[in-house]
Amino acid sequence: MELKTAYPATLQDLVFEGRNKAYGAYLLRTLYPKHLGQGLFLAIVFFVFLISLPLVVGKLFGSDDFVVPVISDPKIEFTQVILPPQPPAPVAKPEVPKGGQKNVATVKDVTPKVVDDSKVKIDQVPPRDVVAQSTAGLVTTQGEG
Repeated sequence: MELKTAYPATLQDLVFEGRNKAYGAYLLRTLYPKHLGQGLFLAIVFFVFLISLPLVVGKLFGSDDFVVPVISDPKIEFTQVILPPQPPAPVAKPEVPKGGQKNVATVKDVTPKVVDDSKVKIDQVPPRDVVAQSTAGLVTTQGEG
């Protein structure tokens, strides 16, 4: 009695049905899983070798007598530097226009307020120094007309 074994058709058999299988593409596609497995195995072996190489070299050629050099009794001298006090910055006083003009407003104190930035919220920021020192709108002049 003869046993007939029928191999199931693979994707390559379906693709190459009625085509020339002798020129090499069919053979390459059938051997691809084998080559892929070999490449994966070799890559894993290579990376394991690279990772374990420092450990093996340390065990074979390394010594357990590794001593950390310690600097005993370092001589560090600190000197205190005293800076001279800086004079306060001069406060610019607004110019008072010379006589004859009417409706002139004078600014008495132009010093900006010192505000701690950590306690100020963004919407509560005071005006800048430039705005505080400007004289725009303080002098009224008559135009021609």
